[in-house]
Amino acid sequence: MRLVFSAIILATVTLGQAQAWAEGEPSSAQIHFFEEKIRPVLAAKCYKCHSERARKIKGKLKLDSREAILKGGSEGPSVILGKPDESLMIIALRHQDGWDMPPEEKLPDAVVADFAKWIAEGAYFPTAVPAKADQDWWELVDSEKLLAKAKPVEQAVDHYVGAKIKADNVTPTAAADDSTFIRRVTLDLAGRIPTAAEVQAYAKSADPEKRAKLVDDLLGSGSFTRQQVAEFIWLINDGRDDGFRGYLEKAFADNRSWDKVFEEIILARSDTEAVKGAEKFYRNRIGDLDRLTNDVSVNFFGVNVSCAQCHDHPEVPSWKQDHYYGMKSFFNRTFENGNHIGEREYGLVSFKTTAGVEKKARLMFLSGSAIDEPTAKEPDQKTKEAQKKNFEQLKKENKPVPAPSFSRREQLVRVGLKPGQS
Repeated sequence: MRLVFSAIILATVTLGQAQAWAEGEPSSAQIHFFEEKIRPVLAAKCYKCHSERARKIKGKLKLDSREAILKGGSEGPSVILGKPDESLMIIALRHQDGWDMPPEEKLPDAVVADFAKWIAEGAYFPTAVPAKADQDWWELVDSEKLLAKAKPVEQAVDHYVGAKIKADNVTPTAAADDSTFIRRVTLDLAGRIPTAAEVQAYAKSADPEKRAKLVDDLLGSGSFTRQQVAEFIWLINDGRDDGFRGYLEKAFADNRSWDKVFEEIILARSDTEAVKGAEKFYRNRIGDLDRLTNDVSVNFFGVNVSCAQCHDHPEVPSWKQDHYYGMKSFFNRTFENGNHIGEREYGLVSFKTTAGVEKKARLMFLSGSAIDEPTAKEPDQKTKEAQKKNFEQLKKENKPVPAPSFSRREQLVRVGLKPGQS
């Protein structure tokens, strides 16, 4: 017998088990582990159907609070606290004994191991906002001691790293010798070890600028482009190619700025050869707006907002549900049309607050900047049918969908690249 993904993961522990593990609060390390490893997966894979924001809760089960987990649902317990190998949740995550969760794609082994560790330690579910952390070292630096902006960046880096090392009474490691340096920098920039001839020539050189010149030569090589493409395919697109590699190769070969790459990927116009392939970023995400929202937030802005889906963020008080669904609103009008990505003129995002109130999201960037936009009424059925026929014709002709008069994705690019916003 198979259970669907959401039903299994939401099956819960018994009250007796919970009481045995209820004493004491999770440590700060456990809270960090949960927020980094567990809650984002639950939010991405479960909360659409099993949380307060779900329109219909499947299996009478929720997974957005410890209380809900302990209460259980129609499928019975799937977690035996302290015994992950005996827990149905882990059996299903491992796709064992006829159980599979999620059914369409097995989660990476590392993710399954994280859940096993979580269950082994009692399946703690922190909800309180932790105390404010100690001030970061950078915040304690006397502004008068800061270097002038005109200083070269490498001098600034060395200056502040040196200051921190000195403050901590740490003896820095000696500079790498020539053979170590050329090996390390060639691996980092070209993705290969240097040849014997390259090592010999570099060692014999008496040029005092040879290290800087080696770096410049590697940066200008085809190997650097290939290495960067390989890294960015994993960084941006989970290792999937599907034509995305071709776009990155052109972008790196042209030395396009990161701002430009961000713009081309988000707009996904695919109307010129230079940007063809950028739309592939959406290919495996278009059917899951929650994943698309969080991937854009993480990959381009370094912010994981998944914890603000069902409630305000537990660790960052300034991140509210409004921020999450405001970001999601940038993509809710996006759709796939054959080999191209289009955007409709209309469509809103609604969500339930923690109080259970239905709320319409405003177009909002991560910083909290709400964007004014013209009112876009949903067209009547006749107009929708005409639009559908037009899209079908464009698909047959393999032509891109024209951008709407007001593009939400264009607004994301604009506000995302605005100084002080990102």
